[in-house]
Amino acid sequence: MKLKIWFGILLAVLIPAAASAHSIGVNFVGKDASSSTLAATDRAGVVPQKHWNNLAIDSSDPNGHSNGGNLYKLKDNSGKTVAGASASITALAGHGIWAGDGASWGFSGANLTLQKGTIGPCPQITIKGIPYARYDVYVYATAGVNGGLAKIHINRAAGSTGSVDHTSTYFCNYNWQGGKFVVSKATTLAAAKASKGSNYVVFKGNTAKSITLRCNGALASWIGFSGVQIVDAAHGGK
Repeated sequence: MKLKIWFGILLAVLIPAAASAHSIGVNFVGKDASSSTLAATDRAGVVPQKHWNNLAIDSSDPNGHSNGGNLYKLKDNSGKTVAGASASITALAGHGIWAGDGASWGFSGANLTLQKGTIGPCPQITIKGIPYARYDVYVYATAGVNGGLAKIHINRAAGSTGSVDHTSTYFCNYNWQGGKFVVSKATTLAAAKASKGSNYVVFKGNTAKSITLRCNGALASWIGFSGVQIVDAAHGGK
């Protein structure tokens, strides 16, 4: 009897830690949906997770200005719907966005699927109803064979409470990284150009319940954005 009790306590300690819900991923579906849509069982990202939410945009406007898309419900990494959470993409004022397909850049498996789909070059991404008290935001870039430069900015969405990372802008210099995720810490365009390259940025310690990301991937060549991941800081990121 005592053995059963101790075994039950051990399971109670171990299983919740492994199964806890700690992230929300939004994957941007590219022009070729078959190669850029993640299955619920696919594990992808810097902080690997399943149950990515696939967001496709309407590309009916040839100028890109009215193209956009919405997800009115989001699931977390456990597959559970997050009450009140949603995601949307529009074009930055004066710019356009289209769905596209990035080159492979050495990625494979589910990370290639995540990296393949692009929305760009200048999307505005809003995520509402974030449930975590404190969290990190990962923004994934991707590109065609020429690579490119991008400016990525975070701010609190209109009407939201809380705050965002005091370093609110990073620059990404997308080039060959051999299929590995490499973070950018460049806060100026000059620093990004002088770096060895990167393919994602992370904004840390955010508390805002809703955020807006503004991404300009038209600084040199053309960069798209392949996804956004919200990771509960209590779980820990990279």
